[in-house]
Amino acid sequence: MEVNIGDVAAMLDGRLEGGSNVPLTGFAGIEEAGVGQLTFLANPAYEGHLYTTAASAVLVAESLELSADVQPGTTLIRVADPYAAMAKLMQAFSPTSPKETGVAPSAVVHADAHAKQLLLQRVGSPGSLRALLRADAAARRRALGPDNAVEAPAGCEEDLWIDIHVVEAFNDLHALWEQVGLDEKCRAKLGENPPTAGDRTYAWDADSDDDDTIVAWDLPAADYVARTFESFARASRDRAVFPEPDGGAFPAGFRPGARKACGRLLRCWMHLYHNHFSAVAEAGRADAANACFKRFLTIALRYELVDRAELAPIEDLAQSLLAPRRTVDAKALAGEEG
Repeated sequence: MEVNIGDVAAMLDGRLEGGSNVPLTGFAGIEEAGVGQLTFLANPAYEGHLYTTAASAVLVAESLELSADVQPGTTLIRVADPYAAMAKLMQAFSPTSPKETGVAPSAVVHADAHAKQLLLQRVGSPGSLRALLRADAAARRRALGPDNAVEAPAGCEEDLWIDIHVVEAFNDLHALWEQVGLDEKCRAKLGENPPTAGDRTYAWDADSDDDDTIVAWDLPAADYVARTFESFARASRDRAVFPEPDGGAFPAGFRPGARKACGRLLRCWMHLYHNHFSAVAEAGRADAANACFKRFLTIALRYELVDRAELAPIEDLAQSLLAPRRTVDAKALAGEEG
C-alpha cells in the first residue's frame, strides 16, 4: 500500500479534514494505529479513541460531530459508511493471500498441531480486515458486554462476522482444554466411554466427505474432543467450506459447515460442564470458561448455528449465563456428574 491520504479520499469520494499529502503504508485498529497508518471509527462507543489515536488518517461518518480535537497530524476522512469504506480499501490494497504451507489438508496430524495451525492461519494477517474486526469485536465486548456485541457492524458481511467468532470459539475451548490438562483428565476419568451430558451420550457424526480416517463411531470422550478440533482445522483449510483467511467470497458450504462444527463444539462444552468443571475450577479457570462459553453461545444462538433444543442438558446454566448481571454457579447449574 503506497498512497497518500488525498488518494484515499478521492477513491472513497470522502471529505478531508486535515492534510492530504501524508503517505499511508498500511491499516491498523484505532487503538494501535500509528504514523503512516489508516484506521476507522464505525462504532460511536469508541469515539474516545478518535481523540487519542496516533493514526495519520481515520475514516469517520459524515454525520459525526466531534466532541474534542483530534491529535496533530491526524486527518479525518468523512464518508457515508466508515466500515464499508475500510472494507473497500482493504480489498483494493491488501496483498494476495500467501499460499498455505506446512501440512497437507489430507494429512492426519495430532489435534493440537491442527488447532495451533488454525490459531495462526484464520485469525487474519496483522492489519487485515479480519484482524481489525476481531479487535473491534473484543473492544465492543469490553465496552458494552457480550450481550451488546453480537450484531455485525454496519456494512460487515454476516458470514465474515460468523467466521471470526466461530474460529474464536474453537480457539477458546482448545486453549482451555490444553491449559487445564483436560485430555489426560478425561481419559483417566472416562476411559473408553463416549462423551456424555446428563442422560445424553454422543456418537461421532462423521459423513462421507468428512474425517474419512474414522473407523469407529463411538469414540472415547477425549478422542471425540480431539477429533472435534482436528475436524474443524481440516474444514478451515477446505475452500468449499471456508474462504482464504484474508479474503475471498464465502462458499455455499460455509453455513452448513459452521453449523456442523458448532454442534460438535457445543457437545464438547456440555461434556466439560457435566464431567470436568471441578477440574476447571480447581485450575482457577472457571470464570474464563463461563465467559468463553457465553461468548460462543450468544453468537451461536443469534445466527442459528446450534439448535436450542440441544442445550437441554445445561438449560439452567445457559439461561443463567445469558441473563445479564447474574452470578453463575456453573458446577451446580450444569449438574456435574461424579
